Amino acid sequence: MSVPFWEWHDPVPPEKGQKDLRLQKAQEKVELTRKAIPIIDTLHLTEAHEADECYQGWIDFPYASDGNLKIIPWHYKSFELFWNTDVTELYKNERKILQLLLWQRQTSYDWTILKSPIHTISLDNLAAAFPDSLFVWTHRDMKSVVCSFAGLCTLGFVRDHSAIIDMKECGRRALEMLDMLMRRGLEARKKLEEQNFQFVDFYFSDFIRSPIEAISQLYGLLGLPFTEEAEQQMQKFYQNSLEARKAAKKPTKFTLDEFGLDKDDIDRTFEYYYKQFPKVSH
Repeated sequence: MSVPFWEWHDPVPPEKGQKDLRLQKAQEKVELTRKAIPIIDTLHLTEAHEADECYQGWIDFPYASDGNLKIIPWHYKSFELFWNTDVTELYKNERKILQLLLWQRQTSYDWTILKSPIHTISLDNLAAAFPDSLFVWTHRDMKSVVCSFAGLCTLGFVRDHSAIIDMKECGRRALEMLDMLMRRGLEARKKLEEQNFQFVDFYFSDFIRSPIEAISQLYGLLGLPFTEEAEQQMQKFYQNSLEARKAAKKPTKFTLDEFGLDKDDIDRTFEYYYKQFPKVSH
């Protein structure tokens, strides 16, 4: 089970007999954001009815994405707080929300999918709150990742009401932050694996080449049944997604040189990562 945007933002249903307006309110919130920041859909598409990054469930830390990754300068205090604080209780509160949602759905599933790069900061705290977790570590060429994240950093200048976007500063900030995330995550992964937590590596290149096959193999590695029904639903979702993209705004694609970076900068910075996972750099 995964959780859509609207449920993260309002997990408690209305009293019996009252109309449930949670999805409608979430759609209005998404549309308001689009009007305020028109470029956001081309950088990070969000739909109220679709699964979203699970930091949305951190009700006790609403500025998680902006502060933890230094996207918005005036949230830097949030960054310092989160990176240097034990946030196990935050994850325990999120677990309670998930239990509530599972109870509401009366589903046979007893597991959920949590997804957000921000987890890399506090994998040990996440594991403490979810001791039966299985971790899927997704891999992608870091040159693409840096461009993508630097693009998100441009939103910090927009939302900070700056008249000029400093592209080189966005590039510098993105490279520094992703290096910090990677080193911290790999260090935590090593310690958790020593405690017998399971990590499965999933490569974006495999997914692009053959999406359904890659997901099927992932299910096998996780010990989950990949049923015919699940495959059909994924095929349907994939085709619908392709059709939706034809009508959607084209994603904004940046290049390294726009951010004052080049291939050698990325290769030097993430040399340790490519050595541990050589398939990523090919």
